Amino acid sequence: MSQITLSQLTAFVTVAKKKNYSKAAAALRKDRKTISEQVEYLELNLGYKLFEKSGRKLELTDKGEKLSRRAQLLSADISTFESFALSLFDTDLETLSVCFDESIPQIWLTSLRRSCLAKKINLDLIKVSREHGEKLLKTAQCQFGMFLAKGQVINSELYWKSLPPVSVSAFTHQDSLLLTQVPCSIRALASQKQRVYSSVTSNTDKYPLLLSDSRVFENDLDLLLGGLVDEPSWAFLPNHLEQKIPESIKKIDLDVADEAQSIQLQPVLLWAIPYPDYSKMILKAIEKGN
Repeated sequence: MSQITLSQLTAFVTVAKKKNYSKAAAALRKDRKTISEQVEYLELNLGYKLFEKSGRKLELTDKGEKLSRRAQLLSADISTFESFALSLFDTDLETLSVCFDESIPQIWLTSLRRSCLAKKINLDLIKVSREHGEKLLKTAQCQFGMFLAKGQVINSELYWKSLPPVSVSAFTHQDSLLLTQVPCSIRALASQKQRVYSSVTSNTDKYPLLLSDSRVFENDLDLLLGGLVDEPSWAFLPNHLEQKIPESIKKIDLDVADEAQSIQLQPVLLWAIPYPDYSKMILKAIEKGN
């Protein structure tokens, strides 16, 4: 029998919990094919089936049920070990610099700041466009960046890790005609001016969800919200900003959004120099704040 890997064990435990490959993949921030293959390899190594289909769900077989109990205990032990190992991480680093765009939730940054405070590390936080951020990373003026993915191959000079998805929704003023269409179509959105909440310096940046030919870029939230009041227009805004959005600005019921009227976007963590363990420290802080 081939050696059972930690990734196979993690995939098995997560699929057993979620009862679905896609949900397990989302929880582990992996693609569905990778998770299903890990489970299949584990089944081949063991010589017996761990799951059987029950409608759209995956249910544990009798042997899978027995193995699942032991696997959960082992997984918990590994998680405890990882947390303990990370707690021993020490560094002579005095300052950590992180640049980020408007999509990144404040709660992530707050969690990271608290983590750095506990380790007596000064944290520099700089809001910039991804275009500017990549230049800062490649010239060693900043150590890490958190930005929306562009939907293209990441620059070969940079390392990267996926971050938890960020949800955005379309917003407009309460008197907008866009609110009279329920649900509102993408074509209707595209016919009206779009206000883009971003620090990008030009339209050449592959910023996600650019729909309207008529658009303006604004990186100040108050100015953008004022623009929604002053003229017929709309904007995609991260839902983590909802508490800062006045009652006169309403969420648009879109025909392409989920039940919460949200669209999921994928941010990434970027860095240019392989700083040992710092990326893990950042990811751990984000996980706590998520």
